[in-house]
This record gives sequence, structure tokens and C-alpha cells, in this order.
Amino acid sequence: MDSLKKFQEALDGTSEELGVLLRTPIIELRKQSAGPLEAAELDLSFAFTINSLFWTYIRLSGDDPKDHPVSRELIRIKEYMKKVQTLKSPPEEPNLRVDKSAAKRFVKAALAPNEAKDRDLGNEETDKEKDVKKKTNKQKASQNASDSKRKAEEKGDDNGSPKKKKKKKSKKSTKS
Repeated sequence: MDSLKKFQEALDGTSEELGVLLRTPIIELRKQSAGPLEAAELDLSFAFTINSLFWTYIRLSGDDPKDHPVSRELIRIKEYMKKVQTLKSPPEEPNLRVDKSAAKRFVKAALAPNEAKDRDLGNEETDKEKDVKKKTNKQKASQNASDSKRKAEEKGDDNGSPKKKKKKKSKKSTKS
């Protein structure tokens, strides 16, 4: 019985606080609101208050309000309150920084050959790139060799090419 008296006192206090709102028609209160979000917030507050009082009544009557439809209605009202609160809060500024390494990976993945897409696209060279480098290195080496041979022939020195020097070194090692 003591809890019933406490509830009656709390209900009387709530009735006094809500007296102004309950005496004024809801249409007038909605007209006084600054915009649609405030009107929605007012409607949700009324709905939550009424459903909470009904939930308390069910609880005091000895029934379990968890199984009653009013519990689902309270959950639904809370979800809408969260939505209104989200709309009222200012949106966060988007992160406008560009992640350069991620952008490089995206571009490289889009432009890379298929076999390179299966691998980590960090700083590894593709097989085609390696083949091209080998060919160009071979071409440069053969051109350097032919250039040095030509220069040696112009000077009249037959020992100027790198191949002949290697052959002489190998002959010396076999003689010893």
C-alpha cells in the first residue's frame, strides 16, 4: 500500500506539471511550436507520457506490462524520438581528406593486368614490366658492347671489347 501512496503523490505532481499542457488544446500548442520538428517532438512527448502512465497502471494492477502491446508502442515511440533527435542535431562534417595510398591502389588495380590483380598491388612489378626491363637492359648492353668494339676498332686496338678481355682472363686461368 505504501507504493500505491507514492504513486498517487507522483501522479498528482505530474498532473500539476502537465496541467498547463492539458488545459491548452493540442492544436494551439502545435501552432506555438517553431517548426515541424518541434511539433513532432511535442506529439511524441504526449504519446510517451500517456503510454508510460498506462504501462505504470498495468504494472500496479499486478499484470506484466512486458507482454502487453503498450511495451511495443513505447519502443516504437522511443525509436521515433531518436529519429527526431537525429534530425535536430547538426550533421557531422564529412572527412574530405584523400587517402593517397588507397587512391594509388584503386588506380593501379583498375589499370593493372589480370595476373597483377591477384597479388598485393603494393610496389611489386608485374611480369610484363620485368620482361620489358630485361629486354631494354639487354639492348643497352649489346649496344654498349658494339659501341666499345667499334671505338676499339677505330683506335686499332683489338682488345677493347669486354668479351675478348673475358676470354683472355679465362685462358690465363687455364694455363696456370
